[in-house]
Amino acid sequence: MGLLVNSTSIARELWLLFSQTSILEQVILIFALPFLWYLASSAKSFINHDRQNVPVMGKGAAIILPIWRARLRYITQGVDMIHEGYRKYTDTIFQIPTVNQNLLVLPTKYVNELKSLPETTMSSSQAVADIVGRTSARIFVGKELGRNALWLETSIDFARCIFLGSGILKVVPAAIRPVVALFSPYMWRIRRHHRNARKLLTPEILRRRQQAAATADWKAKKPNDMIQWLQDASEGSDARPERIVDRQLGMSFAAIHTTTNHLTNVIYDLAARWDEYGPELRAEVEEVLTETDRQWKKTTLTKLSKMDSFMKESQRLNPPSARMLRCPFLMPWLWIALIKFAVSFNRKIQTSYTIPSSCPPYTLAKDSYIAVAAGPISSSESVYESPSMFDGFRFHRMRTAPGGSAQSHQFVTTGVESMTFGHGRFACPGRFFASNESKIILALLLLQYEVRFEDAEKGGPTERGAELTRPKNMVFADACFPDPNVKVLFKRRAP
Repeated sequence: MGLLVNSTSIARELWLLFSQTSILEQVILIFALPFLWYLASSAKSFINHDRQNVPVMGKGAAIILPIWRARLRYITQGVDMIHEGYRKYTDTIFQIPTVNQNLLVLPTKYVNELKSLPETTMSSSQAVADIVGRTSARIFVGKELGRNALWLETSIDFARCIFLGSGILKVVPAAIRPVVALFSPYMWRIRRHHRNARKLLTPEILRRRQQAAATADWKAKKPNDMIQWLQDASEGSDARPERIVDRQLGMSFAAIHTTTNHLTNVIYDLAARWDEYGPELRAEVEEVLTETDRQWKKTTLTKLSKMDSFMKESQRLNPPSARMLRCPFLMPWLWIALIKFAVSFNRKIQTSYTIPSSCPPYTLAKDSYIAVAAGPISSSESVYESPSMFDGFRFHRMRTAPGGSAQSHQFVTTGVESMTFGHGRFACPGRFFASNESKIILALLLLQYEVRFEDAEKGGPTERGAELTRPKNMVFADACFPDPNVKVLFKRRAP
C-alpha cells in the first residue's frame, strides 16, 4: 500500500508541475516525451543484439548518438547499407537500423530451417498505374464497376496514399503517430476512399445477395470476380458488406502498387533496348497466339518463356527493395505490404527462437524483425554470371539448356537465390495473378506499339553499365522505385 501511495503522490506532483507550465511548454513536453521514449527503446533493442556481437551497419566512427546517426543515414542510403552489409557479412547475421525498427539480416543458409516455423514463432508512373488499375478492376469488381471512373480513381489513389502515408508515419515515434495522422493529407484521402468504396460496392454486394436468394441456379449464373469470391468465402461478421469492401480495397492496394512499379521497370528496360529485344519478344507473342488460334488462355501465357525471362531479369536488377517486397496478398496483407522494400523473407519473431545450425548458437529475441538481403543476393557473382549486366533472356536459356526444366527459373519461382516474392509457406500467393496480368499488358503493348525513351541520353548511365541509358531508380531508405518523371514514347504500329 505504501508503494501505491508513493506512486500516486509522485504522479500528483508531476501533474501539478505540468499544469503550472505554459501551453507552449506543455505542447513541447507532449511531443518530446514520446520521442525520448522512442530513443530509449531503440537503444535498448540495439544493446540486446550487441550482447550477441551482431555488427550494426551505418554507425561508422560516430561517438555522439551513433545509433540515430545510422537511422538518419538509412533514410537516404538504405540500399547502400544493405549491400555493404552483405559484402562484409555474407555468411553471418548483421543489423540494419531502419527508421522504425531494428532489422536483423540473416544469411540465406538459415532460410530453409526458418521458412516453415509456425506463426506462434514467426509471422510472416501514373499511366502504368491506370492500365494496371483498369485491368485489376475488371477482375476484382466486374465489367461495369471496373469502368466506373470513381472506383478507378479510388482504388488507384488509395494504393498511392497507403504507400506515401505509411512512409511518413514510419519516421515518427509510434506514440505520436495518431496525432501526426490527424494532420496527414494522405490519411484524409484514405478515409475518403473508404467512404467512396463503400458507397460504390455496398449496393452491388446487396444486389447480388438479393439475386442469389431469388435465383434457383445462381451458382451457375453468378459473376466470376473478386467481389463474388469474397462474398462466397466470408462467414459471420466477415460477411458484413463493409468488411468485404475493406478487404477489396486491400487487394486493390496490393495488386496495383506492386504491379505498377514492376511493369514500369519492365517498360523502361524494354524502351532502353527495344531494337535488341522488342522484335524477338513480339515474334514470340505472335507465334504463341498462332498456336492457340488467337485465343488468350492460361496456357497461352505459360508459353511466353522469353517474356517471362525478360520480366524476371528486370525484377532481378530492379527489386522493389534491397530487402524485397515479400508477400502483399497474404493476410494481414496491409501489414506485410507496408514493411517493404533490398531484403526479403521479412518476419517478426513472436517467441524467442534459437537457430539450431548457427555457430555459436544465435537467439532471435521476441519482437525482433528479421529479413534476408535478397537484393544483394540477386546481383551476386556467386549466383549469376555477369550479374551487373542486363540479359533479358538469361532465365530462358537456363530453362532450355541441357538438363534444364521448363518449370524452373520462372518469374514466379521462389528460392534462396530468388526471393522477391518471399519463400516458404508465406511466399506471395498473388504472384501468379501479377505475372499473368503483366504478361497480358506487355503482349498487347508489343503487338500494337514500339517503345522508346523520348531522349535516350537524358537518363544517363545506370548502375548496371555505362553503355546503358535506362534511367536510375529512385531510392528512399531501402525502397527502390522507377523515376516517375521519365517520358516514354509509344509509337503505334502500322496496321
